[in-house]
Amino acid sequence: MNARTLLNAAVFAGIIGCVTGANCMMGCAEKGPQYVSPLERANAFEPEREAYAKLGYRHEWTGFPTMTAGGKVEFFDILGDVVVVQESSSVLSVIEAGNGTSRWSDQVANPLTKFVGNIRDDKRVISCSESEAYFFDIETGALVDKKHLDKVVNTRPVIVDNNLVFGTSLGEIFGQLKAVGFRTWGNTVSGAIQTNPAVLGSTLGFISSTGEIVMLDGATGVSKMRTKIFTGTEADPAASDNMMFVASLDHSLYAFAPSSPTPVWRQRTDTPLRHQPTYHDGAVYCAIDGTGLVAFDSRGSNGNARELWTTPGVTGTVIGLRKGRLLLWTGSEGILIDPADGAIVDRAKLDRVAVLKTDAFVDGSLYAVSEDGVVVKLLPKN
Repeated sequence: MNARTLLNAAVFAGIIGCVTGANCMMGCAEKGPQYVSPLERANAFEPEREAYAKLGYRHEWTGFPTMTAGGKVEFFDILGDVVVVQESSSVLSVIEAGNGTSRWSDQVANPLTKFVGNIRDDKRVISCSESEAYFFDIETGALVDKKHLDKVVNTRPVIVDNNLVFGTSLGEIFGQLKAVGFRTWGNTVSGAIQTNPAVLGSTLGFISSTGEIVMLDGATGVSKMRTKIFTGTEADPAASDNMMFVASLDHSLYAFAPSSPTPVWRQRTDTPLRHQPTYHDGAVYCAIDGTGLVAFDSRGSNGNARELWTTPGVTGTVIGLRKGRLLLWTGSEGILIDPADGAIVDRAKLDRVAVLKTDAFVDGSLYAVSEDGVVVKLLPKN
């Protein structure tokens, strides 16, 4: 088969999957929401095979979550043997990671409901709005439980032991039992919590808009470390097993450990930091506007950052390692970078890609997602 035949076959499979998945959707009657066909989306977003080949990947499948007319992808999560897509009108779709067919889809709530994220809990997908947690059977899409949240939340859910943990715009942090919906603990910081926490096993690190940082036990809510920097962040923090890395709007990149309120190290910068840092194998990668992508030794040196190299003129987030090369996603371009010295090895323009993620940091599969709901899976080339 040629490439066009393969794509047409994928589109046909996607259509069949979408029809099957839509059987469990509410509001599919003639007067209900209008949905965008897979064929219409496929024609507007074909995989750029040569571009992905330059990055070391080949096309595996193209899938089509259910999308309402005018809907945009809000969340895309790789959760084991499925990928989960939620669009802006609250439609949740579960797609087989193996072949791209639709397992099921459902209208979770009112199209105007604000959601904060989705997470997998064994055989369930938990989809959380600001005020509710919806529990779906991951195989069938049946709604098996629904819990009201104790507070109006502002961060994606994190599971620690039997708790769902959230932060709020009022600076509250709390754990709520999955099974019965009771709040088990609470903690607070000054200001709003606007970014998702760092996850270091059962330890969570939250940052507020005023720059207050707390690292706490996610099972009990007990604070392990509390400190203050000059202001908050736009980007989510990164984490290793024993440190969190904070790219702050106060012109600094910080490393903190749960054992001390004093930074393990700090790197001052000329501009506010707006890109999410990435940790991997003893190095922290952070893009600095006006400078480029900078690699740091995660351990630092006597309280100071230890810079390893700089790749000037590029910004974005490191999302993986492909054949020993870092993969940087700029929001419009994929760039391969040598982790030894920061040299650019290759780059490829990726048009109309809204989300680019890997399912494993080292030589994982790559997923490219368009804003209007086309999911492309790419496998590493040998």
